[in-house]
Amino acid sequence: MSFRGQTTGAIANPVLRWTGQQRAVLELRIHSTASARNKDTGEWHDVGDQLWISASFWDQEAQKLADVLQQGDRVTVEGTLVIESYQRRDGTSGVSHSLRSPRFLGVIPSRRSEAAPPADEFGPITSDTQAPF
Repeated sequence: MSFRGQTTGAIANPVLRWTGQQRAVLELRIHSTASARNKDTGEWHDVGDQLWISASFWDQEAQKLADVLQQGDRVTVEGTLVIESYQRRDGTSGVSHSLRSPRFLGVIPSRRSEAAPPADEFGPITSDTQAPF
C-alpha cells in the first residue's frame, strides 16, 4: 500500500547537481513539522518531532526550480511518501522521508528578489520522471 500526500513547508538550501549522464537533479529538503498556536500566548510551537521530507526534481524542471527557489521559501509539493530505515556511520539507526515522483505545486518566496517571479506567475510544474531507486 502507498500513501500519496501533499506537504507544505520551508525549504533548506536547494542543491542542484549533475549526474554522470549530464542530467540535472535538484534536491529539496522540506521542513514539514506540524505546528500549533498557543491560545494563551498566541505564539506558534512545533507539535511532535522535527520532520524533514526530501524531494528530487530532474532535468528541465530541476533547472527551472533552481533558478527561483532559495532557502526559506515555503513550497507545496505532492508525491508518494517513502519511508526508509538506514544505519548511520556511528552505528545508530535513522529514518528518512522522501516523496517519489514529486509534483511541484507552488512557492511563496521568503524574500522578494528580481530573479524570483511572484508566486501567481509560477504555476504548477508536473514531473513525469521517477527518481531511480
